[in-house]
Amino acid sequence: MLGPIIVNQILVSLDNSTHSVAALEAAVELAQQYRAALKGIFIEDINLLNLAEMPFCQEVGEHTASVREITTDGLSRGIFVQSRSVIRSFRKKTSSIGIQAVFMVLRGSIHRTIEKEGQSSDLIVIGKAGTHPVRGRRLGSTAQALIKNHTKPLLLIEENARFGQPIIVVHHQSPLGTRCLETGRDLVNPGDTLGILVCQDDPDTFKQVAENLNQWATSSNSKISIQGYKTETIHRLFSMLNALEKGLLILPHGEDVSDLKVLHLFINEVSQPMLLIRNNS
Repeated sequence: MLGPIIVNQILVSLDNSTHSVAALEAAVELAQQYRAALKGIFIEDINLLNLAEMPFCQEVGEHTASVREITTDGLSRGIFVQSRSVIRSFRKKTSSIGIQAVFMVLRGSIHRTIEKEGQSSDLIVIGKAGTHPVRGRRLGSTAQALIKNHTKPLLLIEENARFGQPIIVVHHQSPLGTRCLETGRDLVNPGDTLGILVCQDDPDTFKQVAENLNQWATSSNSKISIQGYKTETIHRLFSMLNALEKGLLILPHGEDVSDLKVLHLFINEVSQPMLLIRNNS
C-alpha cells in the first residue's frame, strides 16, 4: 500500500503577480506543516528577452492601446525591478517562521526551469491562473505545461485563494487513490474531518468504495465524510467547492482516460487550491 507523500523540501516559483502572492503564502504554510525547507525562485524568461531583440518589437498597452517599442535593456530593467520586489516579499514571509528558506534568481524557459529545479524538491507550488480583463480566469501556460509533465506533487493555487482546512480528497480505488487519502490524513488538523468525494454513477460500485473507505478510516483512526457526485451534475459540486472560503483539494493524476477528463474538469472549473499527485510522485 502506498503511503503519503514525503515532503522535505518545497519549491515555489514566484513572479510579480497576485496569484504568486497566494502561492508564496501556501508554500510557507506547507513548509511549516511539514517542517520542510523552502526554496523560492524567480525566473528571468529567456523567451521574452529573446523576443525583445527582434526588430520592430512593440507592446500595445492593455488598457490604453498605446504603442511603445520594447528594448532588451528596458525589459531587463523591468525584470530586475520585479525580481527585487519578489525577493523582498519572500524574505518578509520567511524571516521569522523558523524554517530553512533560500531564494534564487534564474534565467531560462520558465516551465523547463521549474521542472529542472523541482527534481531536487518533493513538492512544487505555482500560481495556477492568470487573469485578463475580458477573458477573466484562465489557466496559465506554465501551469498547463507542468500539469502535463509533472512527476513531483504539484500544488496549484489561484489569486485570492486561501490554503487551509477543510482537506478534501477526490478518490478512486487504486494505490494512487490510497496515497492521496494518506496524504490528506497527514494534512488534516487533528480532530478534524477529512472530506472524500467519490463518483456514484454506478450505485453498487459507490457502495463498495464507501465500505472500503470506512474500513480505512477505522484502521487509520481517521474521521471522514464521504460525499458522492454524479458526472452529469458535477457542476453542482464545483459550485459547492468554489463557495468555500479556503481549503485544499487533493486529486490523483493517473493514466486512465476517464479519470484524466475528471481531473481537467476540476482544474478548469474549481478555484480552490489543489494538490495533484501522480503514480510516480
